[in-house]
Amino acid sequence: MAKAAYTAANTAAYYFTTWFVPLTTLEGCLFSLLTLTALSRFISTSNEAKVRTIYNSVANVQTTSPKISCTDTYSDCTDGSALLYTVPSANVIVPCPNNGFWDFPELAPQCSGDDYDRAGSMLHEMTHLYGTTDWAYGPTAAKALSATKAAANADTYEMYAESVRLGGCTTG
Repeated sequence: MAKAAYTAANTAAYYFTTWFVPLTTLEGCLFSLLTLTALSRFISTSNEAKVRTIYNSVANVQTTSPKISCTDTYSDCTDGSALLYTVPSANVIVPCPNNGFWDFPELAPQCSGDDYDRAGSMLHEMTHLYGTTDWAYGPTAAKALSATKAAANADTYEMYAESVRLGGCTTG
């Protein structure tokens, strides 16, 4: 799969960026090979540089060495509302141990606004390390954002990657 990701990255079309996260054990969390390709479907070309920079930053996440901790160090999992959370100032992502994240499939099998997966959720959180925020969740709300807000919305990056991986999503 890593070779396929590398090949895809070298032959990707103008609006695509491809990356992979290799098999890694991070602070007690085991993640298998994750290959994602992202297409900015909702974002105007004037925001393309920002989108490309964030995707490339995620692609090179290993060079910035964020910590992925399976211990709720900052106590943001206790109310049960978060699946994961990110603390950009500490360069840490925390998958909440008991809030359902580990019950999701690694990759969603189909396009659906409520079809969560671990890979997409982790991608969403990784984009927070590079400046995104949570302006909207889900395809309907994300499509309603201005192009500038969509380019800064973490869920938008997750949905683009899923859409391209699944061959195009029209939900929402």
